[in-house]
Amino acid sequence: MRQKSILTEARQIERAVTLINLGARLQV
Repeated sequence: MRQKSILTEARQIERAVTLINLGARLQV
């Protein structure tokens, strides 16, 4: 059960990183 929360957190972080990368690409 603990693993599931870690997986969800990792997925959220991945999504945040993707959004940051997209934002940086748009700025450039």
